[in-house]
Amino acid sequence: MLRPCRSCFPALILAMVVLMPPPASAQAFTIEASVERMTILDDTGRVPYNGVGVAARGHIGPRVGLGVGVLRLGRSARDRLLVVEGQLSADLRSSPADRAAVPYIALSVGVMHQALQSGLTKYTNASFIAELTAGVRLRVGGRWFVAPEASLGVTAYPHRRLGIAGGLVF
Repeated sequence: MLRPCRSCFPALILAMVVLMPPPASAQAFTIEASVERMTILDDTGRVPYNGVGVAARGHIGPRVGLGVGVLRLGRSARDRLLVVEGQLSADLRSSPADRAAVPYIALSVGVMHQALQSGLTKYTNASFIAELTAGVRLRVGGRWFVAPEASLGVTAYPHRRLGIAGGLVF
């Protein structure tokens, strides 16, 4: 059985810093912190989750980014997900400082760890995850953003995800 490793978070943050290319300018490297509300639609039905995440992204082209993210999702104290993934994203139009809405697509691959307790039975599982996401990043003032998005993906089973994230870009 796999169990979440709380001491792994510093190593993940260090890996994000080491694996990202050095920034060429202030716009070349970003870190985002977000809170999310999403519904996962799969063979078990609709499953709502709340989450918090952090992501680091290096821009490898004018509208293309490559990054690493960690997302912690929970439905209750007994149903939790931890997702660590790499992401290749592309803005579908340029995003100058005065642009309020930028549509994007992203391809993500990584590992999802699930911990679930039902009665006295504890269940843990780690599986591969891959998703194709489309969304719109809406600037709501300064460094703040809101991003509604939809994803198609696969873990041990195909799934769809609808969600909204809000956060801060550093």
